Amino acid sequence: MELNTYTLSLDLQTIFGGMHLSEQVRTSSLNADVVILPLGRKDAPCAFAKGASELYQYLQEQNVNVEIACDDDNYQEIELNSKVLRLGKVLLKDVVLPVTLGVIGNFIYDAIKDDNQAEPVVEFVSPTELNIEIVIVDTLGTRESLSIEYSGDAKDFPEVANEIEKLWNEH
Repeated sequence: MELNTYTLSLDLQTIFGGMHLSEQVRTSSLNADVVILPLGRKDAPCAFAKGASELYQYLQEQNVNVEIACDDDNYQEIELNSKVLRLGKVLLKDVVLPVTLGVIGNFIYDAIKDDNQAEPVVEFVSPTELNIEIVIVDTLGTRESLSIEYSGDAKDFPEVANEIEKLWNEH
């Protein structure tokens, strides 16, 4: 398992200040515990990974205070055809880190559970890969934010979640 980590000198005001958001979405994003961020492609600054809206709905159903950092009329998804679960960039406040990682883990499990129930075939079929970037923000402002990227087997996310918590606690 390989995690790429980056320390960021950003706070919530800075992150959302550079985005073209309505005041309503900016305020809602600042108050949310979890914010799904756009991938920010040059030609589509409000483009999200395919499945971002499903993750948003799942988190809402689990009573997580979540927002998508984009006005509804600008929302776009990028779909790439492959066996990769791309969850994009998710911003978490540190106080909800353990619970939210568990909820995201449940979402991933539900998304890949068919992998475990598939009948063996003659040809090798690789398991679902996962791409996700989690940005953790310190709500007290005493530590810098931490960005953690994971690209690997989706089934390994429980171990990845444990490592993310460990990295944050040691940060």
